Amino acid sequence: MIYRLNILFILLFSYGVSSDLEHDPNFVKSVYIEKISRFLTWPNDKESSDEFNLCLTGDSAVEKYLPRLYRKRTIKKKPVKIIRIDNFDEASKCHMVYVNNKSINQLSALKEYSVVLVGNSIGLEHKGVHINFFDEGERVRFWINPKSYKGSGIRVNHLLLSIAKIVR
Repeated sequence: MIYRLNILFILLFSYGVSSDLEHDPNFVKSVYIEKISRFLTWPNDKESSDEFNLCLTGDSAVEKYLPRLYRKRTIKKKPVKIIRIDNFDEASKCHMVYVNNKSINQLSALKEYSVVLVGNSIGLEHKGVHINFFDEGERVRFWINPKSYKGSGIRVNHLLLSIAKIVR
């Protein structure tokens, strides 16, 4: 079990970056998106798509890093397409939606889609977001809310759950 956790830790937290960027929490969160996706499974309709659609709503601090990070990298062996969506009606094509506080009132509209909701604001893990990043000292950590993705068809590997803070 300890061996598995060590491997998970290496997969999640190793990424070739310059020392300046690795201290920027928003850059780290941008990298975590790919690392976390390794431990998620979407229903067949999403798994069979040709691209991994990473969608953004509103203003996002990670947005400036995503194009550079994922220009030549893949998520789930698929090229990454970064899409800005103005409303959640467009979210059906997304694998992940990075949400902010301004869009939190519309989250219930996403329940019908198999979309992983990722947030970066205090308390979003209690408002329907599946994964919510937070800073703990100089470290970036994340909450996972199993109740929020229940019934969505999304499966989260137990190894990812073992290193996250779980909403009870």
